[in-house]
Amino acid sequence: MNLYGSKQLADGIRTVRGNVVLIAEDIHEDDYLFRPTAASRSIAEILTHIVFFSNFDYLFHEEEHVTTVGAFDVGQFLRDNETQEKRRHAKSSLIGLLKDSGERWAEWVEFVPEHFLAETVAQRDGTLKTRFEMILGTKEHEMHHLGQLTVIERMLGIVPHLTRVYSDAGVREQKPKIAIDERNSMKLTNRTILITGGSAGIGLAFARKFLELGNQVIVTGRRQSTLEQLKADYPKLHTIQSDVADPAQIASLAKRVKASYPKLDVLMNNAGIMVHRNLAVPTADLGGLTSEVDINVGGVIRTTSAFIDILTTNRGTLINVSSGLAFVPLSSAPIYSATKAAVHSYTQSLRFQLEESGVEVIELMPPAVRTDLSADLPEGGLVALISTHELLKQTFSAFKKGTLEIRPGQANLLALMRRLAPGLMNRQLWKASMKLVPVS
Repeated sequence: MNLYGSKQLADGIRTVRGNVVLIAEDIHEDDYLFRPTAASRSIAEILTHIVFFSNFDYLFHEEEHVTTVGAFDVGQFLRDNETQEKRRHAKSSLIGLLKDSGERWAEWVEFVPEHFLAETVAQRDGTLKTRFEMILGTKEHEMHHLGQLTVIERMLGIVPHLTRVYSDAGVREQKPKIAIDERNSMKLTNRTILITGGSAGIGLAFARKFLELGNQVIVTGRRQSTLEQLKADYPKLHTIQSDVADPAQIASLAKRVKASYPKLDVLMNNAGIMVHRNLAVPTADLGGLTSEVDINVGGVIRTTSAFIDILTTNRGTLINVSSGLAFVPLSSAPIYSATKAAVHSYTQSLRFQLEESGVEVIELMPPAVRTDLSADLPEGGLVALISTHELLKQTFSAFKKGTLEIRPGQANLLALMRRLAPGLMNRQLWKASMKLVPVS
């Protein structure tokens, strides 16, 4: 107790709470409702939990001064805490509460008498702990949540505060020099935008949003009848029939667009298909076996090449749509998942090669989105489908922040779990999708 007493414990509490406050300040208020998974607390709920849990020690040890854990109604305390978590708090209010409650907690600990901290409390398992040990446990509980928040920062693309501190001190992260990183945000208005596969699903959702913002938008699709109906529904939308699986049609599309829309400065490679396949049996259609490769990878590579000159001339933006499955495959859709990993790798290389060209290279890596493409996916459990509305909300927020690799929703979790427990996540996704494998 002499080496590490109440003063040192109080200083430790202040340090941990100070780091929590720094993270709370770093995260944009629009992201406070972000949840790493559907079942986890939101950022706002974690911060609120931290605020009100710091009252535990005073209530338990000082106000009620119990000598056994069973004499304190922990369940009621947690229920009261959960009630507070569900209330909406503004970012500024939460930060103020974090600072005030943290300092009150630290001050109380700092001036508690040593003999008080040495008192023992009977635990539910019959063992004894000193009050000092229990308060230390509360601090470690907050450290656990600090770790959660640090991971969430990374998921949101925020460089943690301590990393920035070391960088400012001269210990800098080794990053490639990307000239376009100097842009603070993607320009979202007065642009001429081409979206492949824009007649339905994610592509159509983005086309409509870009139209709302006053942009000139061209979409492509394979079915002329669908495009004609689309034109009738959205008269300001420009439509062109084209199939990204066909190199000749891509070349024709590029020639037409460059002639009719010389100010084209955004290309969104969105066209893609997903097929659930049984790899355990031979297929009679060997040509069709690589249809996803032809469209999802070949289409992106060829279309990018066909338009790279006009994008460079107009110092434009290239958006490649891959998937969170680039990190962890959905084994029922093995070739689709492989194509998205290929697009992810290709986009990273493309960003390096275009770093001095003035072309902004963005990768959008959606999670499972509620569209026709994901109609067969089992909803609930590990697979959490999000709406196109939520996808747009998170993506356009990232556009405004200048994020180059956008991982909305569960895509961030897949990126994280690929590093922490790749085998476990692969197995869990396999269990969730194995019923989708066609029966031979």
